[in-house]
Amino acid sequence: MKIILTKEVRGLGHVGETKEVSDGYARNFLLANGLAREATSTALQTLDSQKAKKQKQEIKNKKTKQILAKKINGRSFTIKSKADDSGTLYAGLNAEAISEELKKNKFFIEPEEIVLGENIKKIGDYQFELILAGEKVKIKLNIANC
Repeated sequence: MKIILTKEVRGLGHVGETKEVSDGYARNFLLANGLAREATSTALQTLDSQKAKKQKQEIKNKKTKQILAKKINGRSFTIKSKADDSGTLYAGLNAEAISEELKKNKFFIEPEEIVLGENIKKIGDYQFELILAGEKVKIKLNIANC
């Protein structure tokens, strides 16, 4: 029986894959537990259209990230954070905090796209990379005491 996996099944495949399995395995385990559905012509057409739609969305997202990379490359940002007299921050800045600050400036960067060796723990100027749609982009960050 030909089936389409609706959930990942160890040793069989990933979501959206079509597989040929024995009738008993399909009916008694996969279909009964909601792990797969029968691969009818309608279901296969739906799967193909979903894959095409997902691929178009990925291309659109990549183009958006490439445009963002051109806009943000070489820019400087200032983040104000509380620090003690020696310049040590009370709360270190990690990729998530930097991402939030960039989002406040309307640059929607995900934390995974920020290449940050370790958390920033001191006031000062920093330069680091972002990886957007496979492109490396450098930005400058000024950490100031508030």
